[in-house]
Amino acid sequence: ALRVKQDGTGDILVLDDGADRAFTVTDGGKVGILESNPQEDLHLINGAASKPKILLEGIHAGTQGPQIEFFQSSSSPAVADEIGDINFSGMDSVGSKTNYAMVRGLINSPTNGSETGALQFMTRVGGSSAVRMAISGSNVGIGLTNPTTRLTVLGSMDDNIIKFGAGS
Repeated sequence: ALRVKQDGTGDILVLDDGADRAFTVTDGGKVGILESNPQEDLHLINGAASKPKILLEGIHAGTQGPQIEFFQSSSSPAVADEIGDINFSGMDSVGSKTNYAMVRGLINSPTNGSETGALQFMTRVGGSSAVRMAISGSNVGIGLTNPTTRLTVLGSMDDNIIKFGAGS
């Protein structure tokens, strides 16, 4: 087994490919792939188009494929606890990092035997982010965060809420 012990304050592990940094483990345990100063627990960076890319490949003959799991291990789960977010961020016109869209998982009810979850879909419009669609238990809402019927669309009849037919 390979064991690396670092007693100082510098990076624990650095792997270089010529002049390029390939892999870094910082003194605090953050990991950078092609990044020498990782900002989060795992930080991947790449300047090529469609990169960085994460591939999870299953090679078994079963019916279930690879999985990504967000697990919030709380000793006191509660209604409206956020379980996990997927953020879609980019730069705005002045170079500020901006969240343009997000998917959030929540707990509706943590009661054993009647657990219920929710998903919220958020987008940024006019500089402000808000929930645009929510799935709460078996109910779907557009324009609200907590739908109470199978499908609820918030708005007035003047808003041209639903359009049927071909064309744009």
